[in-house]
Amino acid sequence: MKYKAIIFDCDGTLLNTIKDLTNAVNYALEKTGFQPQTESDTLKMVGNGIKALVERALPESGKYLMEKALDYFKQYYGQHFADYTSPYNGILDLLDRLKESGYKTALVSNKNRIFLEKLFNKYFINKIDFYLGESENLMPKPAPDMVEYALKKLIVDKKDAVYVGDSKVDIKTAENSGIDGIFVTWGFSEKQQLIDCGAKEIIDAPQELLDLV
Repeated sequence: MKYKAIIFDCDGTLLNTIKDLTNAVNYALEKTGFQPQTESDTLKMVGNGIKALVERALPESGKYLMEKALDYFKQYYGQHFADYTSPYNGILDLLDRLKESGYKTALVSNKNRIFLEKLFNKYFINKIDFYLGESENLMPKPAPDMVEYALKKLIVDKKDAVYVGDSKVDIKTAENSGIDGIFVTWGFSEKQQLIDCGAKEIIDAPQELLDLV
């Protein structure tokens, strides 16, 4: 056992959420009078929470409708957060094996805490020890605040923890938090993108994580 605790990102790492996020964005765009976007468009905008996602999706001419669009997004996503969302292949088995092996685990995401709670309760009850979403008291990733809070809750030192994610935001989060990082290619970033952003440890399938922790 190289580590005692594993901290996971959510979207693009444990769950494939992109279609439901895109549908919620498009509902907000259509309700405010703008053209819908593709899943590829959404992929370029995720990682910093839903407020940043909606703001990025709105054209410059529509920025004044930001609050209204955000409300539409929340309204839709709250009812359709799991229409198409599911864990990536092998994730649930991975979490079970980590738990059986005695690792502490946490889910740390910039996702709205209400939506994260719904997803956690649907997929990860009894599989992950602790979850933390968007908080008024903590700076969002890539700031280290959320990871450091999770480590305190898990009672684990930084040297004994690793962060697992799929994006540039996650790479910077691990770096800013002063902990090791492992980054995945099955999520929202391609392998070369991860390499270009400085990722050192990269895996292509969930079971490969077991060999590194």
